[in-house]
Amino acid sequence: MDFWAQHKDFVLKILAGFGVFLVALIARGITYGDELEEGADKNRKLAGGIKRIKLAKPQFRRALAEERDKLKANIARMVGEIGWDQREERLEIELIRRTLGYLARYRGGGASAARDIASAASADWEAIKANLNGGFPQLRLKVRDALVEEAAEKNIEIKEGIGFQSLLKIQPEELVKYLMQLELSARLVRSCIDAGALGIDEVNIDTQPSRRAVIPGANPNVLEEYAVTIRFRAHQPSVIQVLNSIEQDRPQVPVRRLLVARLKLPPNAVGVELSVMALAFDAEAKFKAEEKKDR
Repeated sequence: MDFWAQHKDFVLKILAGFGVFLVALIARGITYGDELEEGADKNRKLAGGIKRIKLAKPQFRRALAEERDKLKANIARMVGEIGWDQREERLEIELIRRTLGYLARYRGGGASAARDIASAASADWEAIKANLNGGFPQLRLKVRDALVEEAAEKNIEIKEGIGFQSLLKIQPEELVKYLMQLELSARLVRSCIDAGALGIDEVNIDTQPSRRAVIPGANPNVLEEYAVTIRFRAHQPSVIQVLNSIEQDRPQVPVRRLLVARLKLPPNAVGVELSVMALAFDAEAKFKAEEKKDR
């Protein structure tokens, strides 16, 4: 009795606190009991799944890594042979440099010419970055005027320039495409001039996006192709020289169409329509396109 009288208040406080704790515990079980049980069940299933995973042996993992490296090396070689790598950090300036390299003023060779091309390409790239629809047409016209002037000096008529006549405005995401086509157009005209063609009647670029995957069943982002068509007149040996230059230069360009018809005059001359492709690779893109699931 003395204990109860002396400690009654303390004992009641303890019992009240314990009661509050029990109420809270019951409320927590009512509120979160199902969720906690579901979470615990998921954890048990995940733990079971992890235990069932069989790790590959070290030698198998090494073989996979070697195979991956071989595939990457093969892709790199393929890109260097027949196309451009879209992931290349300096692709735009490299395309400009290659385009300028077809102009007579930069064809002297040697370190001096390389420095001049690099400097000019850098200036053109800065102009394009500052004003896309001002800098790109300026580059295109510079290339066209230089090639037309050189051809005229060699009695080779270029009737319609080097393409792009119908291109009035481009979007930033289209720049690489048109730089690749400009490089290819300049390369084709350069080949005709070097081969001594009689005349270049037309150069056209395909401005419409492809409606199909280049590789059937594959992700269209892996490989994209952009067509350039040239129509020219030449003697047969000159035609062969043009075709050989396309075969030997790098990156090599696939031929989509080749039509040859004999002309009445001059003797042994033919008219040629040649369509070739500028190819853009993205080696990092998934090869297979992901299927969209209906929801």
